[in-house]
Amino acid sequence: MSRFGLPAEIFQTNDKLNFTINGIIRKKVQQSYIIGLDAVEEIIKKKIPNFELFLSLTDSQKIADMAKAMLPQFWIAVNKLLQRLNVIRQEPITLLRKNELDTKAAITKFATFVVYTAYNSAIDSKLNNILPSTLRGGSRSASAVFKIKSKSKTRSASRATDFNPEFDPFAPDKSIDDAFGELSVLDELQTMLDNMMEMFLTKEDQDVDPVICEPLNRAVFGIDDAAKPDPPLHPNCRCILVPVQSKVSEFFAS
Repeated sequence: MSRFGLPAEIFQTNDKLNFTINGIIRKKVQQSYIIGLDAVEEIIKKKIPNFELFLSLTDSQKIADMAKAMLPQFWIAVNKLLQRLNVIRQEPITLLRKNELDTKAAITKFATFVVYTAYNSAIDSKLNNILPSTLRGGSRSASAVFKIKSKSKTRSASRATDFNPEFDPFAPDKSIDDAFGELSVLDELQTMLDNMMEMFLTKEDQDVDPVICEPLNRAVFGIDDAAKPDPPLHPNCRCILVPVQSKVSEFFAS
């Protein structure tokens, strides 16, 4: 864009270019979202080893929506960079190096926004929607959000009808016992989520905003707490929400 001396608006209307840029953003959003998903899965596995969390259709749509919403932010950053470049071109050449540093800073700023927004969205979304809504009066299936790895293989319909002298059609189906065992895990999961909270955590370094983020560091909030902050809270914010047990929150509160 700077090579041709054209405003960003000329390129912003190019559907092919927008498609390519959106794909790059979406890939980074998905990678960061999965990292957040893994963080939730890891803490639950400490109590339920066979627990496995994965991307649902809702997650995929959320990732697509976030990437789409971030595309205009990308063009805003591009416009600011082009404006800065046009100003510097009219000033002494010694400022060209400053322009390079500003460009890298702007790219880092946007990348930080993408990564931390997606990560924190996964943390917040999964803790709120990890259980099937059937337990809350809805109709969503549990398999759309998570599954429990079965310890024994279930008998397939095709194998059951094959000739086998040892096959007993009246024997109890072990898969039924497995199913009830998996359903019982929901109660344990519900209890665990009832005691789950979210901790606001900064990078705890010299670059943390002393006014916005530092006062919130290690503050703990309920999953449904309306006062819970929604990072990133400002440009270049690197703060995250960390799922913790209530015992951990009591420790930091004391």
